[in-house]
Amino acid sequence: MRLKKKFAGAEFVTAGDCFEFWWLEPHGPLIVDARDEGEKQDCILAHFAVAGPSSNHSSMLLHAWSIEAPDHALARLLQRSPTADLKKILLAARLAFMHASSAEVLNYIKDDRTFYLSAGDGLLVCVGINGQMGGQRFTYARARTWISNEMAGVDQKPIEAADDEAETMGDLVLAMARGDC
Repeated sequence: MRLKKKFAGAEFVTAGDCFEFWWLEPHGPLIVDARDEGEKQDCILAHFAVAGPSSNHSSMLLHAWSIEAPDHALARLLQRSPTADLKKILLAARLAFMHASSAEVLNYIKDDRTFYLSAGDGLLVCVGINGQMGGQRFTYARARTWISNEMAGVDQKPIEAADDEAETMGDLVLAMARGDC
């Protein structure tokens, strides 16, 4: 597959005529109107893309990112867990975010509250970001730091996967990428 060569290091999953792939990529600061120095940091983004046939007999490709892991959060992770596998941890956090209830995450964002994503043997302490770039709306999790499971307080619990009836963040992000909301 040509895409596998183009996106060396990306993880791929196929389902019928469609496939999803995700990868990590270093990036400069994302937030244009930073409120503090922490928002001006370089980061690693957990990207994902979904491709397949569309309803009009052509192909589609939807791309977004789900996690922004700034340098500070990654440094704390490596300080507190020196043998951590960053790729494995960030891709697991990406999956936890995409499976979370969109209503729950949007409530955290609306109330400007911290939420937690499972990330290896600890938690990414996150804030939610709603934004727009070039007419495209997006929502993602921005890690502020990483804490080990032993450091977590009794009230610091990871967001759980949405139940079967709930819209997930993956559903919402794809709808925004398609322009359906």
